Amino acid sequence: MPEENEKEKLEREKEEIEKRIEALPEKRKPLELEKMKLEEKIEELEKILEPISEKEKEIEEKKLEAEKEEKEAKTTTEKREKERKRWQIEEEREKIEKEKWFQLDKIEELKKKIREIELKIKKILEEEKDLERKKEEIIKKEREIELKKEKEGLEKILKEVLAKKEGLEKEKERTSKEKEQIEMELSKILQKEKEIEEEETAFEEEERMTKTAEELKKIEIQRAEIEKERKEVEMKRWEIEDKKIESEKEIKKVNEDYKKILEKEKTLKGKIKEICEVLGLRFEEEIKKNEEKPEIIKEEEKPTMEEVEEEKPEIIKEEEKPTMEEVEEEKPEIIKEEEKPKVEEVKKKMVIFPEEEKLEYLKREEVRTMEKDVEKLREIEAEKERERISALEAEAKKIKVLPHPKEAMPQKETILPKPPQKPSRAKKILIRIGIILIFFLFLTFFYWYFGIKKPSTPKIIEKPPVEKEEKKVEEKPEILIPPSLISVEKVISPEISKIEDIPKISDQINQEVLSEGKFTQIAIKNKSDNRLVSIEEISQIYQIEVPEGFFQKLEKESSTLALFGQKEGKRIVFLAKVKEETGLKELLKNWEEKISKEGVFVSGSKITTLSPYFRTSSYQNVGFRYLTISKEDLGICYAWFDNYFVFTTSFEGMKKIIEEIKGI
Repeated sequence: MPEENEKEKLEREKEEIEKRIEALPEKRKPLELEKMKLEEKIEELEKILEPISEKEKEIEEKKLEAEKEEKEAKTTTEKREKERKRWQIEEEREKIEKEKWFQLDKIEELKKKIREIELKIKKILEEEKDLERKKEEIIKKEREIELKKEKEGLEKILKEVLAKKEGLEKEKERTSKEKEQIEMELSKILQKEKEIEEEETAFEEEERMTKTAEELKKIEIQRAEIEKERKEVEMKRWEIEDKKIESEKEIKKVNEDYKKILEKEKTLKGKIKEICEVLGLRFEEEIKKNEEKPEIIKEEEKPTMEEVEEEKPEIIKEEEKPTMEEVEEEKPEIIKEEEKPKVEEVKKKMVIFPEEEKLEYLKREEVRTMEKDVEKLREIEAEKERERISALEAEAKKIKVLPHPKEAMPQKETILPKPPQKPSRAKKILIRIGIILIFFLFLTFFYWYFGIKKPSTPKIIEKPPVEKEEKKVEEKPEILIPPSLISVEKVISPEISKIEDIPKISDQINQEVLSEGKFTQIAIKNKSDNRLVSIEEISQIYQIEVPEGFFQKLEKESSTLALFGQKEGKRIVFLAKVKEETGLKELLKNWEEKISKEGVFVSGSKITTLSPYFRTSSYQNVGFRYLTISKEDLGICYAWFDNYFVFTTSFEGMKKIIEEIKGI
């Protein structure tokens, strides 16, 4: 990859620069030593120059005195004598000055050499400064490459998140429409139920007012049918109410998933924004690229109806079983074995007939004489239906072994023979009369059995589903597990009734099988308080030394406790977003010092460590502190970077967390 090649090239350049920087002090050292020697020589010459300067000063004083005496001389002889004296003094002065100039020339020569050395040292320092600047530029470029790589990873995750978000939005829309449809159905069924109840009340009132036995019988038959219809409506209402409850659960789950995905989207966008600010990119433009409508990858590409028709003959699904009326009016091409209309279903359909005909035939006194005829008609009709089903089965089996539709095949072969002709209206009426008579006989029997023989039998009152809803309201809300800050394979959520029970569930957690290199989130539910147990409470139960005020500096809502699976065993991982940075560094420093002096304690027992103090290491340019407990990759590791505080009990766990947060 070009980025990897560039990174390698920059790393090589950085190494070369570091080597050159390391060599510069050695290059500068002899020059500094030479400068020191020259400065020492200058000091020596200046010491030699001191008596010469003193002597020169004395001669100058003598000269001034001689000039004064010369001016005071009165005679020529005296004046000449004083002038000769002045000449001698001037000669001495000249001699001393020559000696002084000689020493000064030497000093100046040494100073010149020092200036030359200083120029060389200055060049070396400038070179060192230039190399340091180049090194900083390389580090900056490396950081930019890493940030770009991290940004690409985050953008990839963001696209997936946006795709999931779009899917959830569609799911929300679907569940919302489904709920509206259910509520409409429920409203209709409630209205129908109300109408039936009003009708039943009217019949009961009429029953109380009726005096003749014949009229009473008619009203009771009608009331019994209404009661039956009422029962069917109520059962339908129960079914719709159950659907509503399931729909509400589904909506709740979809809303929770949508909330989580929004949180994840917000976190990812926040990280991308930070990277854009560092790289000098426009966040709005970058994010717009990712928010272009992503294609949702379907689990399985469903073929269109046209493709289905091309590849296989049309098959009527189980959910689309035709009624008797549809079979009579339409000519389906193929009917599966599962789609065979049952005789019972046919009978059920035949029960439906107009109320006017029902009342008309009840008035007649032909009940007993027509029973046999009706039974015979029913048998004939059932026999015809069985023959029709057998014909459909045979035709369906033939079509199953037909060649692929791509081969030449006449269209006529896929068409079934015409179904039996519709029964005449007279037959239909006779059948309906028979059903009514049988139904009437059954009602008469039940009326005698329950109404006369056992009048004390109590009515069974169906428990209304409203109580279920009332109970549901009384239940505590579900304990929600916050989304993990890292990708986890699964979530373990053991339940306790009190905080003191935490040690009891440790065996349950230890029995969990973890995949190597994967995280498993732990969320302990306190059922009595109806909340999740905090990491602070866990540390208190196990008597783990934690700096006072430490947990107050972390975001409680944005934290994750997990187990990490590795070949050495299970390792604990805890990470949280930092809420308050002030004083956190000092807390951790004091905590380290205390552990170094007193040792590590868990549940009151001291843990033996291989090293008495913390050390520093790094991975992917992220520094972390660690204290080794065992060579089996067990210890105390913690890091604070990218506004996250991370604690693990293994080096492998820390590496994996860094990779997760950095998106590597």
